[in-house]
Amino acid sequence: MENSSDSIRTTIQGSIGGAIAASDTLQVTAPEAAAYRQQIAHWRSYFHEPVGNGGLKPDLITDPAELHQLTAFITWAAWASVADRPGSTYWHARSLAYTGTDAARLIEWLRLPGDLVFIIIGAVPVAIAAIKDYIGVHATRYPALQR
Repeated sequence: MENSSDSIRTTIQGSIGGAIAASDTLQVTAPEAAAYRQQIAHWRSYFHEPVGNGGLKPDLITDPAELHQLTAFITWAAWASVADRPGSTYWHARSLAYTGTDAARLIEWLRLPGDLVFIIIGAVPVAIAAIKDYIGVHATRYPALQR
């Protein structure tokens, strides 16, 4: 049995890449259906307690139909991120076959000037203002820091 990343990728792609039948229905395997049912319970629990959900109000979503719709959307989004695209040779937008193209490299390098402009014109002045404000607040508490 081969354990290379290519064989693992092929196995994953084959199991979750899926195909839509002529009826526009996503065909899922029995383990995928079981995972979907488990997700509904997971999201019900997630929205019940605000401790682990970023502070959402308790029982934000309790309606079974809404939990079903949310889970269906999340499942669809996960499937869509790895599904085979007709007419394409890549199976994932971040695969080497896609990111290794000349166009992708050009776009990557064209981002660099924009990132530098953001850092120089945006982030650096905000950082300087925050530092001055911090020093100013502490200078009023500690007169030795004032000029």
